[in-house]
Amino acid sequence: MRMRAGAAGWRLYRDLARPDCFTELWAVDSWTDYLRHGVRLEEVDRAALALVAEMHRGGQGPEASRHLNIEP
Repeated sequence: MRMRAGAAGWRLYRDLARPDCFTELWAVDSWTDYLRHGVRLEEVDRAALALVAEMHRGGQGPEASRHLNIEP
């Protein structure tokens, strides 16, 4: 779904120290593509994300962070 919405890459990581903790990582080519990403999701994609969100445990929702690639 992330790739269909314009992501250049997608990965899912499992935390070895906490096997019930996963991190989803996807990359887009520009900030503009990131902003468009949510608009490009289809209704079936939104439903799938809602199902995944229901699996989250804990008092707060999943933590999100954004990073920019910086060339040294």
